Amino acid sequence: LDLPQQGFFTAKVSWEANGRRHAKALRFAVIEPYKQSDSIFGIDMAPATDQGCHALKKAGLVWAREWATNWQHVEPEPGVFEFALADAHIKRVRNTGMQILEVVPHPSSNWASSAPVEAEAIGAKINSWWWRMMYPPKDKEALVRFVQTLVSHYRGQIRFWEYLNEPFY
Repeated sequence: LDLPQQGFFTAKVSWEANGRRHAKALRFAVIEPYKQSDSIFGIDMAPATDQGCHALKKAGLVWAREWATNWQHVEPEPGVFEFALADAHIKRVRNTGMQILEVVPHPSSNWASSAPVEAEAIGAKINSWWWRMMYPPKDKEALVRFVQTLVSHYRGQIRFWEYLNEPFY
């Protein structure tokens, strides 16, 4: 396919499979790759592949709003930090050249939650394990220690942080 210009195009494709004929119109754009390291555009959660991240970056979506540092996953028990999965994801996204806005999405972890007993019944009704994490921690200092540990661990890798994801927290 030799396209002499940039812009929006429609490709009409047809094929035959299992004795049936198919046709489809596919819209696509040919754009000049975005070369700057910063942009006003981003995405909520980077794709799970390097190829997807590279494609977004080429289109000018430089920022990824990430949730890799969920308190429950990074500190599953008091004082026990498990950064391996978050580190791998953050490294992969950064290695594609994307910038990260990291979100600490919940005000608590399951073990630190101040959720009342009734919250268990609500969580069971909606088949959700994260319900307890929507309540503030019993000990606010546990949250402070968690955030300090996160920021210290990712110093030089993540410059921008967002605390909480939804206003109902």
